[in-house]
Amino acid sequence: MKIKIRFLAILLLGAMTFPACSFAGNADALQILEQAKEVSLLITEEDADKELIQREIAEVQAMAGDFRAAVKTVFTNPKYRAVMLSRVTVAQAKSGNLKEALATVETIEDPGERALGYLGIGEEWYRESDPISAASMLAQAKIEVDNVQGKFEKSELLKKIAKVEAKNGDWASAYMTVNSIPDEQEKAEILMGMVRDQAEKGNLKAAFQLAETISEEKIKSLASSSIAVSQAEKGDLAGAFSTARGISDDYYKATALAAIGTILTKKGSLSEAQDVFQEAKQMARALKENSFDKAVLLSIIAEGLMGLGDKPAAVVTFQESKQSAMAIPEDIFYNKAQALQYLAEAMAVSGYSKEAEDVFQEAKQATLSVREDYYYKALILVAIAQSELANGDHATAIQMLQQSVQVAQSIPREIQRAHFFVEIAVAQARAGDMANAMHTLQKAEQIAMGVTDELDKLALCINIAIAHLHLGYTKDAIEMADDIKKVNQKAELLGNIAESQAGSGRVKEALNLASEQKSPLFKTKILLGAARGVLQTTPGQGAVARQSSTLSSS
Repeated sequence: MKIKIRFLAILLLGAMTFPACSFAGNADALQILEQAKEVSLLITEEDADKELIQREIAEVQAMAGDFRAAVKTVFTNPKYRAVMLSRVTVAQAKSGNLKEALATVETIEDPGERALGYLGIGEEWYRESDPISAASMLAQAKIEVDNVQGKFEKSELLKKIAKVEAKNGDWASAYMTVNSIPDEQEKAEILMGMVRDQAEKGNLKAAFQLAETISEEKIKSLASSSIAVSQAEKGDLAGAFSTARGISDDYYKATALAAIGTILTKKGSLSEAQDVFQEAKQMARALKENSFDKAVLLSIIAEGLMGLGDKPAAVVTFQESKQSAMAIPEDIFYNKAQALQYLAEAMAVSGYSKEAEDVFQEAKQATLSVREDYYYKALILVAIAQSELANGDHATAIQMLQQSVQVAQSIPREIQRAHFFVEIAVAQARAGDMANAMHTLQKAEQIAMGVTDELDKLALCINIAIAHLHLGYTKDAIEMADDIKKVNQKAELLGNIAESQAGSGRVKEALNLASEQKSPLFKTKILLGAARGVLQTTPGQGAVARQSSTLSSS
């Protein structure tokens, strides 16, 4: 099923990255790290993993550019040392210290972490416009991957290498790297991304050759569609039409033609654009009557016709899209609800706010009528509410979010239900419904109290605390930490709170939180979080962005 809904999905925990930082931010972070290092020497809690804390300090020192201090840290745990050194290597490379990075990577004993180090150096060589040196580093990274034992880790490393190769135009090497990944679907999707990248760069020969290697026909059609659109954007309309009309899948063929029609409209070729939209529309009409694809494609064409200025044709096509969407049988995949959601958004963008509101309501009814998957049902309701917010209808969005709370209460897995409550609460706050936002967040807190798995509980508590900060309730976030009995978990949560505060520019609040602590462990973790937050490039995202890295390594 092709998901095309423009909505905010559930917050995903991502891996820690090394963002570019300002020199002022580096200096401030290093000063905070000095305090963290001094305080860490006073930690006496028996359960505290002092080596893990030292690794975290070293990693952030590397992020801030103090590589010498980071490398001086000594570990008895070889995995901790390997992870830290790979982070240092990448940070050194990004700062332009390639000679030091090469020296550091040679000291890494774990092959997977060594591969990441070589990959980081290779990326920097690409940025320095030295593709020969870059290719040699990536070749070395692949040699290291051969020594990795775990299949999943090996596959993930190969994907990262292939993406760097493709991004920098070495599509032949990228293809060879991808070809060594065992999963065919995953391989096809990566190749599709490579095709799109090459097409956007104007490397059409490479894009076509890569597209031909994709075995999955629908993915190949999607890749060819992206080539056609790139050709049209670059002015090669004859080539674009040839590519689009050669696509085997009618949905992607029509989608490509509709995109070309939009490009022609922007170029002022209105008569030609009209003909192309009509051609795409005939293909859409020929698709299966009750198909999701037909409804969505007609929405796309109607939006294009509206942009062309042909309002009568747009209105008729919107009506056809709605008829097709309403004919979709209600099933556990929510195809009908999603098609209506897409149609409503297209209508709202085209200026038909009142009509869009009616379709939003029908999308909501289609969602509520399906009973099997409460998680997905609640997700779509939140998506519709977000669309209503974007459309300026806060009252309807608030009502929709309340219904999503009711649906979410039936999600069978408690931990999943709790995380969903957190996301709904944040959406309610954005809609201005602060009272219900707090009430929903309290539902998540009640579930958190009964979670027995330590890592699950910690991840949930972090999510709730960060939500409190987003809602403007710092005191409640800190009280979340006070309710946690295990010192390591409390320390981790306090660190995340400080990172979120500092990442959103409230560094003084984070430092005040550290000064209030009597425990050296708590103070250290808060200072570490504050330093990370200072180095964040996207305000307010620091704590969420690194949870999985911290949890998995502890």
